[in-house]
Amino acid sequence: MRIAARTVYLIVISSMVSISAADAYGFLSWIKARLPSEEVPFLESTSDTFRVDVVAEGLESPWAVVPASRDRLLITERPGRLRVVEQGRLLPGSVSGVPRVAYQGQGGLLDIALHLDYATNRMIYLAYTVETDSGLMTRVKRFEETAQGLKNPLVIFPGVPGSHKAKHFGCRIRFGVDRKLYITLGERGEGWRAQDLMDLNGKTLRLNEDGSIPAIIHFPDERTRVQRYVPGATVTLKVWRSIPRLVSSSRPSTVPPGMTRPGAETR
Repeated sequence: MRIAARTVYLIVISSMVSISAADAYGFLSWIKARLPSEEVPFLESTSDTFRVDVVAEGLESPWAVVPASRDRLLITERPGRLRVVEQGRLLPGSVSGVPRVAYQGQGGLLDIALHLDYATNRMIYLAYTVETDSGLMTRVKRFEETAQGLKNPLVIFPGVPGSHKAKHFGCRIRFGVDRKLYITLGERGEGWRAQDLMDLNGKTLRLNEDGSIPAIIHFPDERTRVQRYVPGATVTLKVWRSIPRLVSSSRPSTVPPGMTRPGAETR
């Protein structure tokens, strides 16, 4: 059965040579969601061995996972669905109230973040791509999660014109220990945007929880070169971002506290 599924998968791939890379990206995700996953019971690293447990199957292009409670996970699917796993079981339906997304290329419903006081206010943040007359862009909205779905939407970041290319949207959204919301934006496949301090693409943004601009903003020195691409960030005690490099492998770097547009040498 598994061999047959792999054979079908290979045949489908070989027949896709005439379609665009952006269309292929989404189509392959659709195919993968309908094929049996490989069973990998253990993963080994240089320091330890990890057991792999299957939490959910059949998801279509899942992009972000966030634990909402001890036995509840929220998962975004790029086609525009927010799924819930409760007590180890994927609920059949999706959460209502998710905004319409531009599911093109690498875009769609991307990241999700919980408000730092989510346990009491039930506020969640969604990052997703939208299509406008100015091209595709990344937007961030805040919602209140209710028993009837997502309610009371508030635009936190409307998006900034970038490109019609359906790639390199970023984006991760995370709260820092300063209670500010950090949003990473990709350079949209056009590296020069990251070097332009007047262009928000290819930067890390720092906003208040309601989308307003913090009172104190720190900019990098004008002589400092900024990232050519900011794909994502992980926030713990510091904000870390990975830096894809043209020649060597990526390396992590920290975002200084209060910095709205990060600067770092790429070589």
